[in-house]
Amino acid sequence: MLSGLPWAGKVSTPYAPGAVHDYMHAKVTVADDVVFIGSFNLSRSGEQNAENVLEIADAGLAERMASFIDAVRDRYPALAVPAYAAR
Repeated sequence: MLSGLPWAGKVSTPYAPGAVHDYMHAKVTVADDVVFIGSFNLSRSGEQNAENVLEIADAGLAERMASFIDAVRDRYPALAVPAYAAR
C-alpha cells in the first residue's frame, strides 16, 4: 500500500497565464539499478506527447540519484496520501 511510504512535497501553484511557474518538469525514477530521467510524464497522456526519457543502467548512479531524491524529499513536509477509491 502506498500510504505507508514516506511521501513529502509542496503544494503546486495553480496555472495562471502571466504568473510565475514554479513547476518541476524534469523527472527521475530509480528502479533497482536503473535510472529513468527526462521530461516524460508517467501517465497515459504522457504516452501521447513528444517527451524524452533516458534509461541508464548503472548501480552507482542509481544509488546517487536515490540519495539525491531522499535529500530533496527531506526538504519538504510530510504529505498524507489520499485513499484510493476504486471506480
